Amino acid sequence: SSSFPSFKAEFKEEINRVSRAILNKDILIKPNEIQLSDNQNYIEVDYVTGADLFMPIQVIKDIGTFDPRFFMYYEETDLQRRMQKAGYKRLIVNGTKIIHLEGGSFDIAKKISGKRLLMIEESKFKYYKKQSPYFQYFAFRVVYFFTSLPLFFKTAIPFDYRIKLLKTRFGI
Repeated sequence: SSSFPSFKAEFKEEINRVSRAILNKDILIKPNEIQLSDNQNYIEVDYVTGADLFMPIQVIKDIGTFDPRFFMYYEETDLQRRMQKAGYKRLIVNGTKIIHLEGGSFDIAKKISGKRLLMIEESKFKYYKKQSPYFQYFAFRVVYFFTSLPLFFKTAIPFDYRIKLLKTRFGI
């Protein structure tokens, strides 16, 4: 990733998700992934995925470790937000290779399982609640809930998780 999660980006993704469900295509253009040219050694970004994150021990001594409120997902984003506030840079370095088994903490056959979606949603809301003014956070929750109603009909996700996801998105 390159920019910290934002309400604007979240709403764009929700619009695309709903349009994919209804029209089978994205309405809004998705941002391109960052590509470094051969002559670039690095590029500064807001945050990188946790599986790709390396930092000196001094950073942890200065800003602390992961916030224990986050079990999985968004914990590295929150940490890097604190790094930014403390004046540390986050870089993508050219020429490095990392193999990350996406979803390795979950059964690969259930890569986008209801449990995983629920964990992502819960962490997302914790992140936004921590990083945003209350009114913006509350407005986001309300709009996000209504745009997520088509999720209720996504039969690939077990019914009990669909209910839990809707409750989580509404803040219950």
